[in-house]
Amino acid sequence: MWLLMACTSSELTLDGIDDYRAVELHDVDGPAITLEAWIYPEEGGAPRQNILARRDPKEGNDAFTFRLRQDWGGVLELGLAAQGGTWGTFGKIKVPRSQWSFVTVTHDRQSRQVCFFVNAQADRCDQSPIPPGKGELPTWIGGDPLHGPNARPFKGKIKGVRVWTSLRTAAEIQADMAGGKGGMGLL
Repeated sequence: MWLLMACTSSELTLDGIDDYRAVELHDVDGPAITLEAWIYPEEGGAPRQNILARRDPKEGNDAFTFRLRQDWGGVLELGLAAQGGTWGTFGKIKVPRSQWSFVTVTHDRQSRQVCFFVNAQADRCDQSPIPPGKGELPTWIGGDPLHGPNARPFKGKIKGVRVWTSLRTAAEIQADMAGGKGGMGLL
């Protein structure tokens, strides 16, 4: 299933100050989700740089935030929020600056396991203590309006954003990196 793209370009160039794009994303509250994107992070920018966030633009309600943590040496992070509270975890592999990388996070919502992949290489897995956030919330690429221009904007380029409503295996993630099609293409 494909979703309508919210922008006309297949690659977003983001200035790290106030750029972000809204995208349509529906029916993703199933038993698992996989988020994938090609990113080209540039030097500098905010400490927390959102790649993909599903959250209310005026309140703190969010289902997930997939981001790059510059302040932790450039690793990936997934933040979750639900009625049970908020929780986040991070990978260990540093995402290189000034080059394209394929980043992935999987979330098995039944077992609550979260796993990261950088360039299809398995990184780190962790167990969420809270249930997954669910609900129809707006989805944003490269930042979000909740935090304004000074917080969480991505600096660099993002392309090939895909959302799968299934848990992708390491072999499937490798195939996706090599040019596989499917999922809900947002860019």
